[in-house]
Amino acid sequence: PAWSPDGTRLAFNATTSGAGIYVVGIDGTGLTQLTSTATQYVNRPAWSPVATADGAEKILFEDEASNGSRDLFLMDVDGSNRVNLTDTPDTNETHPAWDSTARRIAAVLEHRVGTTWGDDVVVYDLSLSSGVWSLSAPVHLTLGTSIGHGDLAFLDWGRANGRIAVSRYDEAANDWDIWILDVAAQVAPRNLTDTDGVWERQPAWSPDDARVAYWHDGGRKHVGVYVVDSNGGAATKLVAEALAPSWRR
Repeated sequence: PAWSPDGTRLAFNATTSGAGIYVVGIDGTGLTQLTSTATQYVNRPAWSPVATADGAEKILFEDEASNGSRDLFLMDVDGSNRVNLTDTPDTNETHPAWDSTARRIAAVLEHRVGTTWGDDVVVYDLSLSSGVWSLSAPVHLTLGTSIGHGDLAFLDWGRANGRIAVSRYDEAANDWDIWILDVAAQVAPRNLTDTDGVWERQPAWSPDDARVAYWHDGGRKHVGVYVVDSNGGAATKLVAEALAPSWRR
């Protein structure tokens, strides 16, 4: 789920009665399917926190393009004016996230470095010129760092402090941790959870960026949504048998 800025609606992806991106009121009314050409990859809608450059809210999402890759798409909140922002046949762009101004986008970029494929977190500037949306060249945040070109997923961009939370898989330890990236300072990524053998994914910042909610899978009786201080420390379990938290901003 992804909240609308006014907190009255949710966007989400579904596979029942037609795969695609949907919106619905938080009272359960007004269920509307926005994408009608869905593929198995249509996923992860992100609702702009404020109006974009054309004065309207937008929804970002990922989907499989005609070129065979996974690209980032932009559309109006009624499903109209769908645009492929990346359209790159040789790379995959997934897990989109907005910054607080709706002028920049973060994503996971799967690309080749030498002979190997891997993921990196990148940031684009989003611009509108003569009615045409476009992205700048990607700025890499993780390439060459301790988590660079690893298995990365599930981005969320904070609203108050400009930091990005991302999940990273450690193959040797068989676990996922939540890492924090500082976009402005370009300092080394910080492991927020750092727990061996536990899968911690799908981070979501609180409105003041003081805490991070996430999906925790530590085995039987330890699965659910947890929350932790953004500076680290002991986590608190909020609800069992749940996943994919989205914190209303």
